[in-house]
Amino acid sequence: MELVKSAGKRTSLVSEVLYIAFNLGLAIGTFLLVLFGVPVLAYLLVMISKWRVFAVRPRFWWANVKANLLDLLLGLSVVTMMLQAADLHLLQLFIAVLYALWLIILKPRSDRGSVLIQAGVAQFMAITALYSIGFDWPAILIVAFMWVIGYISAQHAISSYEDKDVTLLSLAWGLIVAELGWLAYSWTIAYSVAPAGAFKIPHIAFIITLLAYFAARAYGIYAAKKKLRLNDITLPAIFSGSIILIILIFFNDISRG
Repeated sequence: MELVKSAGKRTSLVSEVLYIAFNLGLAIGTFLLVLFGVPVLAYLLVMISKWRVFAVRPRFWWANVKANLLDLLLGLSVVTMMLQAADLHLLQLFIAVLYALWLIILKPRSDRGSVLIQAGVAQFMAITALYSIGFDWPAILIVAFMWVIGYISAQHAISSYEDKDVTLLSLAWGLIVAELGWLAYSWTIAYSVAPAGAFKIPHIAFIITLLAYFAARAYGIYAAKKKLRLNDITLPAIFSGSIILIILIFFNDISRG
């Protein structure tokens, strides 16, 4: 029995080391491919890294695809953000480090708090990546991609609850994000986080993140109590609303995208 336990521990340790090595390699690989000017291969690397989605019987493919959409969304967003930080190698490296932390530390966690954080982080980065490259795209494309981002993020977050209306609620949140994306298409303000404005974060990413925080708090309270009172959501509403007002009133002219 002790021999079986010892072998099990060794197998688990080897699996964990291989998992960390694989994900470090993925983060380093995307960074180097972007650094050396072949971002197409970086995008392909992220997509190929999801090969295990189809390493099961076909009847499980769709379930696996849905479970991995958020991670794929974040990976593609990371490559896009590194690409937009061209010539800012330290910033690209910083983004790659964040990606490695996502893959090794945050992504494997399945508790509800971590799942909600995963959804929020991926949504924020995806919106930032989209507006960094879509400033001259047709409005319909921005709206469509914003809907996809909202839907994937909401589906991931709500899946941590036992709710039979996951799809309906995800579609609703996707619609809200798409509408806000349409508004931001004609009124995009971006805040520089690098010298000479070489890399910017759009204000709509902050606004939607704050709204998502409020929605998540309200939904969490409703899921636990099966009812929602004004007192339950007053503080989250004040917190989110106050910061959004500060962004809209005081940070409108800092840096226009």
